[in-house]
Amino acid sequence: MLFPPETVYLKECQRRILPEKEFVLLKKERNIESENVFTLICLSAMTLGLYIPLWFIFRKNELNRMQSEEKISSEIIICALILAGCSLTVWGLSFTPFLGQSTLYRPLRNLMYLFDVSLFVIITIQSFKAKRILSNHFDQRFSKKQPFSDIYTLVFQIFYLQYKINRYNEFKSLENTFNKFREQIVD
Repeated sequence: MLFPPETVYLKECQRRILPEKEFVLLKKERNIESENVFTLICLSAMTLGLYIPLWFIFRKNELNRMQSEEKISSEIIICALILAGCSLTVWGLSFTPFLGQSTLYRPLRNLMYLFDVSLFVIITIQSFKAKRILSNHFDQRFSKKQPFSDIYTLVFQIFYLQYKINRYNEFKSLENTFNKFREQIVD
């Protein structure tokens, strides 16, 4: 045998020999899409908060592919999306002249508050789950532990998580540039 069993030859890695553990990381790791945080805030405001559960739906597969034991489930996120839709529907109904003056206004408003609180709890729990997934993945990727703030995760939720994802992608692109430069010097 040409190579020891714990190594794998990769054409994709410019004919370098890597340990199998690194090969697994390279094979499974894909970038989570970067998105401008300001754009994310604008999308959330324009959709009256509906984009927040949609962000989890769009990022679910990427987060679940990461090196972590925890996974994001679709059912809870869809439940959050339904709650957001119901809350917006009740909110929209409260502007109609018929309901604005009727006795149904106060119970519908209370129902809307219940939907909103439930939505906030679900999104907060999912934000902390995504934070743990990202933290586990980043800790395995880097030798130095990557700090995540619990306070920022609680207050800014997906906006803070997207900021951390963007920083990670920036670091990876710098690292790739450095590695290509280093390989050119060695060759």
